[in-house]
Amino acid sequence: MLAGAFLGIDLVLWAHSIADVGAGVATVLGNLQVLFVAFIAWAYLRERPSRRFFASLPVVVCGVVLVGGLVGRAGGHPVAGVLFGLATSVAYSLFILLLRGSGGRHVAGPLADATIGAAAASLVLGLALGELDLAPPLGGLAWLALLALTSQTIGWLLITSSLPRLPAAVGSMLLLLQPASALIVADAVLGERPGLQQVFGAVLVCAGVAIAAGKKPAPAPG
Repeated sequence: MLAGAFLGIDLVLWAHSIADVGAGVATVLGNLQVLFVAFIAWAYLRERPSRRFFASLPVVVCGVVLVGGLVGRAGGHPVAGVLFGLATSVAYSLFILLLRGSGGRHVAGPLADATIGAAAASLVLGLALGELDLAPPLGGLAWLALLALTSQTIGWLLITSSLPRLPAAVGSMLLLLQPASALIVADAVLGERPGLQQVFGAVLVCAGVAIAAGKKPAPAPG
């Protein structure tokens, strides 16, 4: 539930970041958890990132910057949006690490507990900020139900199963496939055509993930 509380904080901060700098940039900033998870895990879990991770980090950072359209983009409230986005990444990092620590054979239980924690945190923040809406339009509820049953339920069951089996830094890096795959889905569903720099950024993200998650070469027999 504590992990879920950080997820609730993450989602509220992310919504504010989207309002200030747009969905693309906010998604990039919200996915910088790779920077924070690796070093938090190094400091507190004694999981020193591998050389592969450090080698792939600049590639991934360049990729997410290009995917989000940060180069040559301005407007909105960039300072507030960036601060909200960075805070989103910090909250998401703590969520990932705490959820990873609760892993076991049964993943539905920890995920249900995290959902309760996220709902409670969202309720408290919504009341405190005066932004809680308990009666959204029916169309909005339908889209939220679809989101809950697909990416949130099925997706997080898969994530909860995989995180305990991976080093913290690699698990966080794999989640950076989200902004890259979002380009494909947006193209197919919403007709949003990504620019060349976004496509190149997606390639960089995938390449960085492949480097970070690659297996060490087996020692030569001898």
